[in-house]
Formats: sequence, C-alpha cells, structure tokens
Amino acid sequence: MPAKVFVCSSVLVSTNASALGNIACNIVQIQSNSAASTCLVGDATNQLYALISGATIALYVSNVSSVYVKTAVGSMTINFIAMS
Repeated sequence: MPAKVFVCSSVLVSTNASALGNIACNIVQIQSNSAASTCLVGDATNQLYALISGATIALYVSNVSSVYVKTAVGSMTINFIAMS
C-alpha cells in the first residue's frame, strides 16, 4: 500500500479572501482556531461556509489553491492539513 503524504500548515487571514497556498492534494482539512472571529470558506468568488472557533471542514480538492478563506472581522490564523 503506498504511503500517504500530508502537509500541515497555517495561514494568517483577514477580511480579504485569500487562497490557502499552492499544495497539490486530494483532500484538505481546515480548522478555525480563533474565538475572536468566524472563518468563512469558499472559492475565489464566494466564501459563504462559516466555521466557528475550533470547527473543521474537509474538502476534496486537487490543490489547496482552489480554497479561499477570510474572516468576518479582524484577522485570524487558519490551520490546515493537505493530504494525498
């Protein structure tokens, strides 16, 4: 059985949507880790899925560059694991 590869990272985000980075993967799990704001997740056009502090979401994508995140207010750090 082939080994699975994963990359753990974090990104500081603000109220302007930004991509998580550029990492090829099969799935990315995103965690909101700030009690001060809500993380909004989506694509380049819309970030409508809200994650409260500590919540996670797993998305099947070929690259984390297709996932955009922002905050409702202020800034916060988003943690993620990209797996292939």
